[in-house]
Amino acid sequence: MPKKELSAKPLATWQKTSASAIPIVKDVVVTGVTITNAGAGYSSTPTVTITGPTGTKTAKAVVTYTQDFKTNGSISSITLD
Repeated sequence: MPKKELSAKPLATWQKTSASAIPIVKDVVVTGVTITNAGAGYSSTPTVTITGPTGTKTAKAVVTYTQDFKTNGSISSITLD
């Protein structure tokens, strides 16, 4: 049986970029969050904490998956607990 060589192009790698957001503050209380960079490459929901002079708040992030490696696994929303 003749020997055959197998060659393949390298697979695209999943880009990983950290998301960032800024808190919306009203009367010294965090009332929401604005996403400034949705990031990419999240394979699970990240933990979101906001620490300020009055304490720490937690929030829930929603990860969106797409077929585009540049936006796959990005944060589409953050909601305060």
